[in-house]
Amino acid sequence: MVYRKTGYLTSRLRNLLVQKIIKCKQDEAFEDISIGEVLPEFRITTDEFKSWAKEIHEVFPTESIATYYIPYAKVQGQRICASGKLWEHFHYTKTLLHKSGLLRNKRKDKYTKPEVNVEETCEITDEDNDKLSWLKTYIEPWGHVVEYWDRTYHIRRRNLIKDNTSVADYIKTYRCLRQELGAELEVGYC
Repeated sequence: MVYRKTGYLTSRLRNLLVQKIIKCKQDEAFEDISIGEVLPEFRITTDEFKSWAKEIHEVFPTESIATYYIPYAKVQGQRICASGKLWEHFHYTKTLLHKSGLLRNKRKDKYTKPEVNVEETCEITDEDNDKLSWLKTYIEPWGHVVEYWDRTYHIRRRNLIKDNTSVADYIKTYRCLRQELGAELEVGYC
């Protein structure tokens, strides 16, 4: 491990650590959300941010708590916004969720549940089923993942709606969605 050799986390490792922490919180938020539903809110408390930053420092003593979280403060009448890697990645994640329609936007609140015809008829070939099975098992080569993901859209969408699968279960079904690059795939359940 790099930390044992150098005594410091690299920027890349810091970012991966932060991504994993926020992703766990995101997965927890989506556990009881079904397909077609929107997450009403995605919040992390100040105490949670402080606790995570402190725990990171305890595990990696050379890491500064302030690198990961600095809470909002008011100093001599000046407001200082919260900051740090955890805070920034949390807001980046919220932005992605808003853009994908998975998180309710309280400001705009324009979300309306789409009407879906579950009886969509699409011919499913053996080749389509093979690609779907492949997606459930493999994550490489990524070019195949993207191609098969696009080609099986109609099957996955129909199955999602028909089975009323939760977002968490859907993500568990397809390994590619649990990869960092999985965020680039069109989920297609809206």
